[in-house]
Amino acid sequence: MKVLFIFTMIMFTVVLLGMTAAFIYWWGGQERVNVDRDEPHSDSDMQFAPPDFVIVGDEELGADDQQGYEPTEPEPTPEPEPEHTPPPAYVIDYFATGGLLELPVIGASGYAAVSVVIRANPQANAENLLTLSPGEGFTILGEDGAWWHIEAGDVRGWVPHRYCLINLPDVIPSIVYDITNAYASLKRSSGYDIPNISGQILYEAYGFNPRFGRYEFIVPVMYSTAIKLAAAQRAALEDGRTIIVYEAFRPRMTQISAATGMQTLMNENAAVAAHVNTPPWSLGWFIATSLSNHQRGAAVDVSLSRVVSYQRRSTGDFSYLLITEHERYEMPTAMHELSPDAAIFRNPVSTTSPTAWIGVPLLPSVTEGVVLMQGYLSDAGFTPISSEWWHFNDLEGIAVARSIGSRGEFYVSTVFSVAPTLQ
Repeated sequence: MKVLFIFTMIMFTVVLLGMTAAFIYWWGGQERVNVDRDEPHSDSDMQFAPPDFVIVGDEELGADDQQGYEPTEPEPTPEPEPEHTPPPAYVIDYFATGGLLELPVIGASGYAAVSVVIRANPQANAENLLTLSPGEGFTILGEDGAWWHIEAGDVRGWVPHRYCLINLPDVIPSIVYDITNAYASLKRSSGYDIPNISGQILYEAYGFNPRFGRYEFIVPVMYSTAIKLAAAQRAALEDGRTIIVYEAFRPRMTQISAATGMQTLMNENAAVAAHVNTPPWSLGWFIATSLSNHQRGAAVDVSLSRVVSYQRRSTGDFSYLLITEHERYEMPTAMHELSPDAAIFRNPVSTTSPTAWIGVPLLPSVTEGVVLMQGYLSDAGFTPISSEWWHFNDLEGIAVARSIGSRGEFYVSTVFSVAPTLQ
């Protein structure tokens, strides 16, 4: 009986434990159902692949495929950006809007090429407010056809722009300006310095320009010349190049001094004289002894560079390009080498014909840079000359300058520029 009692108690205990386990299993199943129905899964509830796999997109990479794989740390939640004022929508690229220049004439410096009357309205018979002397400057306020609205001192009125010059950096700021005659003239001949010219400051043409908030050269030219040069620069920029302007307007007094110095050098040095006068060339091909097209503001001395770096900046309501680094192309000689070494054509051709130079054979010394530069400027309406690889004439501007009697008998050393704003 004692053995039977013990066996009975054991069986009762086993049954009781089985019923308890079944109840626990049933209860846990109900909890899982509730979780599945009522609670969305969080990231911590997700099942991960085995340790030797990494999930990448929809693929599993085995341990052998994981060489070099670096699991990335979860990116922190980005901080909300502070509110800021966006740049004004009206800062625009003037060229992109169809402008003929890189910046509008509004706010640019202008200069009277000859005596010019400021009128109350853009009409030839309007009231005479003031007469500007040759070289006198002003700020351009606007444009209406053939007239500029200007401010000269405390007088506001209108002048025909055909009688005026405009400051190149104000309207084509992407060009590289290096007016060497304004700080150390490069003029030499046949390897010799020109007395009182080489290395000298020939005129003042550098100052602070409020339009850009920096110091810049002062480079006056005829309006038509500026428009042509803008077209040439635009083409160069599209090819990753830039024009370098070494000189545009040159005062007549400087011209006479340079011609006198050159003649002195030739008188004192027979070798220079012989070289300069090597047929078919002569002194007049390398320096005008009376009046040059530079005095008329319709000729430019230029070179060419490859653009290395640039910045997009703004002035007033407009943006512009500033070349910050460039590499100059190799040229046949140094700039302003006044001798046959600087010639580009085998024969002299007329400087007054827009087409006489076309097809004339180039000298072997002509470089790629000269050919490229000649293409940009001639396509824009300039004419090269035989004896100087750097010199280009604006024949249209020259004709206008001659018709108004422009002689460049003045210096320009002041800017009147301000930032251009929308009217």
